[in-house]
Amino acid sequence: MPEKQLHMEIKGKDVRLFDTTTAAQYLGVSKATVYAWVDNCDLQANSINNGFVFTLEQLEACKQHKNIDRKDMNIEYTK
Repeated sequence: MPEKQLHMEIKGKDVRLFDTTTAAQYLGVSKATVYAWVDNCDLQANSINNGFVFTLEQLEACKQHKNIDRKDMNIEYTK
């Protein structure tokens, strides 16, 4: 399934925008979770028409905030 990404140039910089479905896939959660995180201000969103788009920076900030950037990471605890 092809990813639905929009590319825009803002101040000479290429910015990738993700729709809600692609953002959910990137974060590894459902679309309902993405909407809940937007409602709870855990994920910043840009509103367009009746939907949202997200920048890669916004998705990465959410991953860090929710600690899913450490998902599947093997950490050894030693004393």
